[in-house]
Amino acid sequence: MSLVGRRKPFDAQSIERQLTTAVIGFELAIDSFALLMAIASPVFGLLISACAAAWVLLWSQSRFRRITISSSYVIPRSPEVVFAFVSDFRNLPKYYPDVESVEMLTTPPIGPGTQFRTHARLPDGREGVGVEQIVEYNPNRRFTSRAPFLPRPTLDEQTFEPVDGGTHVTHRFDHELSLASAMLGGRWYRLAAAKRFLLSRREAGQTRMKQLLESGQLDG
Repeated sequence: MSLVGRRKPFDAQSIERQLTTAVIGFELAIDSFALLMAIASPVFGLLISACAAAWVLLWSQSRFRRITISSSYVIPRSPEVVFAFVSDFRNLPKYYPDVESVEMLTTPPIGPGTQFRTHARLPDGREGVGVEQIVEYNPNRRFTSRAPFLPRPTLDEQTFEPVDGGTHVTHRFDHELSLASAMLGGRWYRLAAAKRFLLSRREAGQTRMKQLLESGQLDG
């Protein structure tokens, strides 16, 4: 999703470039410091270089950069009804906070390859515009989607299981931080806040969705 501030565009690609530049500068500073220390103390200089190399090696492994956020809830309607409602992203403005409008960019019916453009307004006042594409589509059971134009992989998965009196929905979001973001501590200082924000929005959306589906306002 790209974010538009009050004065100038602010998107994921620009953030990625800024982080990469910062990492390069940080590495050059570390290397220069290690060289200076090596002149005074070869052992200390070698230790600094080894620590820097170990830090890069650690975050170069994608499994350490993955973020997963999961939530689940039960709606007292059939999987057919819940799946049809949730898999049509054009319903998002009816229940999801911050989402103002959604348009389908591809022709019906909804299935693998379907794309939706979402317009949202974040709590800080910025506007967000993003495209989501359905990847897998198993009617009444499971679908996955991704943001095809973001620089890093994302995957959104929702599964639907029949239970007594309704449908159990599990929502999982997987994202991989960039190497630059992880090396600069993005996993630590951003993860907790991001999880709290996403889970609070999901909870509000799920509550509203349950109200709509339980009341039957959308039937017919």
